[in-house]
Amino acid sequence: MSEYTPITLNMSEDEIIAAEVLTTIIDNTVSMNSTLSRFVASRVLKATQIERYQNAGAPKEIMHFINRCGGQSMGTECEHYARAFFPSLGKRHKGDTKKKSGYDQIHKPSGYKVEQKSGGNWDPEDRSWKWQHIEPNHPWKFLLFCGIGYKDIHWFFLSRIRFDELCEKKVITPQGDQDGNSYQGWWFSYKDAKDDLIEVTSPDHLDRLVNEL
Repeated sequence: MSEYTPITLNMSEDEIIAAEVLTTIIDNTVSMNSTLSRFVASRVLKATQIERYQNAGAPKEIMHFINRCGGQSMGTECEHYARAFFPSLGKRHKGDTKKKSGYDQIHKPSGYKVEQKSGGNWDPEDRSWKWQHIEPNHPWKFLLFCGIGYKDIHWFFLSRIRFDELCEKKVITPQGDQDGNSYQGWWFSYKDAKDDLIEVTSPDHLDRLVNEL
């Protein structure tokens, strides 16, 4: 007998049927909630990126980007911020789109096209960034990497020449399965290339690096 068996004294037949239906619904709900609770309690999962940043006490300015949950949404917001932080960066040429043009920014003084890649930490330790989907055949002159730390945002510069060298050394590698059936550009981790990346400390610093190309 259900814990929720209704009292049926002085009830009509229709009222008894309705009460029994309601009791069945309650029993099923209790059973589902019990199963759900046991299942969730039994699971020990790796923290999500949002949880890692929350656990690290990331300020709301950092969470503004992380709450975009990665992908194109976060990347586009980081591109907006790059143009705010680096006044020499501008939007793509009129008529160009992200998918059609193969670049993300214009360095206005030089006219160079810039490919920007952005990412948050992949692990609990800070600076555990990986940057993905880099396309060597796109018409960029240099790469600008945005690394969202737990407390601050960092910028890194990589020239086309140095990029090619790191590809030859297999520091930067193709992304996708080993058979090449799911090519997704090229990728690498910060820890593998940190000695070759130049951390950009100011807008003037970026312009000086571009002038040396």
